[in-house]
Amino acid sequence: MSVQKLNKIFKLAGITKEYVKPSSIQALKGIDLEVSEGEFVSIIGPSGSGKSTFLHLLGCLDKPSKGEIYIDGIKTSDLGDNELSIIRRDKIGFVFQAFNLAATLNVFQNVELPLLISEVGAGERRERVEILLKHVNLFDKKDHFPSQLSGGEKQRVAIARALANNPPVLLADEPTGNLDSKNSKDIMDLIRGLWLNQGLTVVLITHEPVVAAYGTRMIYLRDGKVEKEVKNKPRTASIDGIKEKKGG
Repeated sequence: MSVQKLNKIFKLAGITKEYVKPSSIQALKGIDLEVSEGEFVSIIGPSGSGKSTFLHLLGCLDKPSKGEIYIDGIKTSDLGDNELSIIRRDKIGFVFQAFNLAATLNVFQNVELPLLISEVGAGERRERVEILLKHVNLFDKKDHFPSQLSGGEKQRVAIARALANNPPVLLADEPTGNLDSKNSKDIMDLIRGLWLNQGLTVVLITHEPVVAAYGTRMIYLRDGKVEKEVKNKPRTASIDGIKEKKGG
């Protein structure tokens, strides 16, 4: 029986990222890595290991100092700013630790924002936003503002917004970092469900082993280098397994 080869969504070849101000620091040092379509990859490491830098490079939010990044076989260094913005808009959904919701927009409007930028018609915008808010169990709070939501609810709005343009890839930067244990589990179960049921490719960074264990592959970063890589049978975390944190 033939084995189907998965498409490579990301390929990193010799990636180095150096910051020169206020002093010269190499955040990443010669990273070689591939991520296939449909994978759930967890990037784990302590503070300062280069995790966030890694995710920003994957998402075309920054450019490497050396090396090449390929997205769907396209060398991103050959692309201009407009072409990179199209990749970010159409291929990648971003979820951040700090939620990054617009305080002056309500829940519906926050999720709708990427669709406005993409010039989607009003009827289709309404339909998509309503479906997404129902999926993250927040339709009843569509008129609420971020200040009226808990931390877990804010992150669910952020996930709905990230999925507005139906991207094939979800990049999550410490998505449970500002949440308590119960909300952390809820958010990770939601992301896992999206991966299982909608075929998303997920790349998630975290410093928590129990959160990283949701992935099919765990990549350990330390001092800007890949320390080790472990294939994993994904599991859900227990509520007690995710340490208590303030917020939620």
